[in-house]
Amino acid sequence: MNTSAGTNVPVAVFPSDGSQAASPTTQVSFRGAPIKDLTGIEVTGSKTGSHKGRLAAHSDGFGASFLPYKPFRPGETVTVSADPDLIGAGGDGDVEFKIAEQGRRSESGLAPKVHDPGGNPPGAEHFQSAPGLQPPSIVVTRRDPGVAPGHLFLGAKAGPGQDGAMISDDRGRLVWFHRVPYHTSAFDFRAQVYRGQHVLTWWQGPVLAGEGFGEGIIYDEHYRPLATVQAGNGYKMDLHEFAITPENTALIIAYNPIKADTRAVGGPKDGAVLDTVVQEIDIKTGLVEFEWHAFDHIKLTDAFNPYMKHKAYDFAHVNSVFREANGNLLISVRNASAVLEVDHASGKELWRIGGKRTKIPMQPQGFFVAQHSVTRTPMGALAIFDNGAGAPPIGGHASGRPSRGLILRIPKPIPGMPQLPAFVEHALVPDVPRRTFSQGSVQALPNMDYMVGWGGSEPWFSEFSGDGQLIYDAHFDPHGDDSYRVWKLPWAGHPDYPPSVAAKRSGGGTTVYASWNGATLVSKWQVLTGSNQNDLKPTGGPVTDSSFETAIPAKGGGPWFAVRALDSHGTTLGTSPAVRAG
Repeated sequence: MNTSAGTNVPVAVFPSDGSQAASPTTQVSFRGAPIKDLTGIEVTGSKTGSHKGRLAAHSDGFGASFLPYKPFRPGETVTVSADPDLIGAGGDGDVEFKIAEQGRRSESGLAPKVHDPGGNPPGAEHFQSAPGLQPPSIVVTRRDPGVAPGHLFLGAKAGPGQDGAMISDDRGRLVWFHRVPYHTSAFDFRAQVYRGQHVLTWWQGPVLAGEGFGEGIIYDEHYRPLATVQAGNGYKMDLHEFAITPENTALIIAYNPIKADTRAVGGPKDGAVLDTVVQEIDIKTGLVEFEWHAFDHIKLTDAFNPYMKHKAYDFAHVNSVFREANGNLLISVRNASAVLEVDHASGKELWRIGGKRTKIPMQPQGFFVAQHSVTRTPMGALAIFDNGAGAPPIGGHASGRPSRGLILRIPKPIPGMPQLPAFVEHALVPDVPRRTFSQGSVQALPNMDYMVGWGGSEPWFSEFSGDGQLIYDAHFDPHGDDSYRVWKLPWAGHPDYPPSVAAKRSGGGTTVYASWNGATLVSKWQVLTGSNQNDLKPTGGPVTDSSFETAIPAKGGGPWFAVRALDSHGTTLGTSPAVRAG
């Protein structure tokens, strides 16, 4: 690139050169230079001709997106040229990509929404001071000494009762619950860091036939909405991934049906496939910084699932994206039972493990099937939730075996020597086998333990010690509820709303109920009472309790009551409104 210093640095372009699956409403994203150095940009469609547009800067100052004033035409080839050298450009210096023709998910259109029974099932929690909250309860069946510190982050979804984002301690006591609207679900709920702040994030939206059509939600530590994230280029954000990077971008996924020749898998020449799009979104501006299409890198014949008539062939079903320390991306391709490392600058595949075309050999015990949630451990191993079902087997490896958390080690290459096979460092399995057809997660914890969320039809979550021994086990009640992933993470919540209170008379006395949804620093509760709601005085000593709701017998007073939340030093954190005992 010709800069004021006279240097020449290649610039990445997305959609990348050779892509066959770009959107008609795509922007053209340039990464690797400030906007002032992105000169001479020309974007031309083979059918629509030269495109005018505006250049919008990415918030980090290291790239920009060209936003055409008119859409491209399906089936045409787009040529991009610019003054800087473009990564992937041909001999003429241009980048070319093709605009996909839209396909249909099925002949009848979208499948119906996932059934959301709602209601008030047995096992749901109830609180006098917060009657609107009815999350599922957590039953802890094992908790050994030495479990890792932290809160549990669960997206209660798809089952009976209320669905929503949920924080609990590892004793099963609720910390925070945020109900999502009826017929929507909360997926991938966790604590992350955005612009230096500790935040809560989750995907929210309707779920249709295993796909999500929603948005990413970001709340601050006071439980206030901070930002939302949408997919770019005309796509809808899918439920499977919402990860914030250190650069304040979001890694997300979208599914998009496109027309394709499906004869290789038994379909028609003019068939349809379900492409998976991986995007990196600049959260502040909403611009796309990176885009990768499974259709460009995964062959239809890589998939293990059979072709089904009248449905777009879901040949890839990407379900997780993880940013590595070197900036490259680990991409989990479920229906090919493969994991890819992808170069962040070019989008090209660097290596793959698993599936029909693995580039890294594996010991037989290491083969995984229809995996979810692929990440790296701090020591560099792959942490994979191996579903063990959901796709036919590879060779003699049986499909339908129990699920497991898999810690897979890839030996470092030795120059001049063949690559040694990947081997199982740990297989994380509970005392009783669990079979999860879909969903699930494995998280490497700071103390070297592992948290496994079994997901799907197995609403369990387990912690394993660093040597692979089960030390914690718990599940949702009602049993029909579940969580897509489970995370164990530190969190300090400071609600900007007051505590909640209820006062109930019974048997000549009054019981005061105190709670504060999301407050993590409350150590004690103090009851206030009086005959005037504007002049309440403390009664009795502070009561120590770490439950979500604390029931406190009031000694006389009334008819008005309130509660004061205190920290471990006796400092007031918040005071509820006054209520009249009833």
